[in-house]
Amino acid sequence: MKPLFSILLLLSFYSSFSQKKLTGKWYTFSSDMFKVIEYDFDKTTFTSNKLDWELNIQAGTQTAQISRTIEQNGNLYYLLKDNLDTSITTLLIFSSFKRDSSFIQATASDEHTNFKTEQDALAFIQVDTFKRVGLTFYSTKEFSRSRSMPDPLTITKEKYTLYLRGLIAERQKFEAFSSKHKDDFGFMFFFVFISNQAKTVLANVGYNPIIDDQHLEKVNDKFKTDIDLKDLIDEALNFQWAGLPGKK
Repeated sequence: MKPLFSILLLLSFYSSFSQKKLTGKWYTFSSDMFKVIEYDFDKTTFTSNKLDWELNIQAGTQTAQISRTIEQNGNLYYLLKDNLDTSITTLLIFSSFKRDSSFIQATASDEHTNFKTEQDALAFIQVDTFKRVGLTFYSTKEFSRSRSMPDPLTITKEKYTLYLRGLIAERQKFEAFSSKHKDDFGFMFFFVFISNQAKTVLANVGYNPIIDDQHLEKVNDKFKTDIDLKDLIDEALNFQWAGLPGKK
């Protein structure tokens, strides 16, 4: 009876999900190390492209087959099979959907990203309950709109103050998450996340976020001698954090 009960339980588990799916191209951006990442979804295939700041495709395209999508606890789980290595099931976790605008790709450790079998990935989904931080992806329309925003070098002191406060808030959000789930993100994720969120906040205050690191540094240099902003700049840009994996 046990195998039959398990099968019925899993069938009940699957039937309770609506089948939301992502379609088309979505974009995120970070530091010069990663620049722009393009995700392309169709009914059966997932493609990830690396782009430069001028949106030219670079080496490193990855393609996988979408074996299953599952919606639960506000997350959308994509189970993928790499076209070159079908022995591993890769799990991508998406959340915080804004219709036709953006979503978050949640961080997860390698242990919770690559599974030996699809059954192992499904078992993890059943017990995955906490909300993660992650990288913001934008729809093609929203991405194009962001690129048309004013050059960040024209940012006003008022808007730059909002930018600094937003950057502090995003770092605090990550620190709150990591203090409880220190082992559920990779070592480099913190740096990628902070850079991604810095440019996301820049877009939120009304300026083009699709810029390289040197351009962003010039924005910060514009106000580095402003006495009124000194404490805020120090808090936002000059921080030391010991909460990384492997650090005490």
